[in-house]
Amino acid sequence: MARVLIVEDELLIIEDLKHKLTRLGHSVLAHATSGEIAVQKATDTNPDLVFMDVRLRGRMSGVEAARRIRETHNVPIIYVTAQASAVSEIVGRQEHQYVLTKPFALAQLESIISAALQPSL
Repeated sequence: MARVLIVEDELLIIEDLKHKLTRLGHSVLAHATSGEIAVQKATDTNPDLVFMDVRLRGRMSGVEAARRIRETHNVPIIYVTAQASAVSEIVGRQEHQYVLTKPFALAQLESIISAALQPSL
C-alpha cells in the first residue's frame, strides 16, 4: 500500500482524508498546510503518493508546490479541489496528473489511487 503525503490547509479535510486512506490500507506519513512546508515534507518523507490541494494559504499554490516536488521526486500527484474550473487548468498543463473533486466518496478515492499508482507504460 502507498505511503502518502497530504497537502491541504483545511484540518477537517485532512482528518477525513487520513481516515479514508487508512481504511483503504494506506499510511499517511505527514501533512502540510502550505506549499513551502509540502516541498520540505516531501524531501523528508519520500512519499509514494501526494494529495495536493490546488489552493493553499501562503505565497505558493498547490500547483507550484507539486511542480517543485516533481523536480526532485518521481511521485504521482493527485490534485484535490472544490473548484471545477481549476481542474481543466491543471489537466491541460500537466501529463500524468490526477484530479479529485471535493467532496468525494471512498470508491472514487480508491479508484484514483489505483490509477495514480499504476506503472507508466
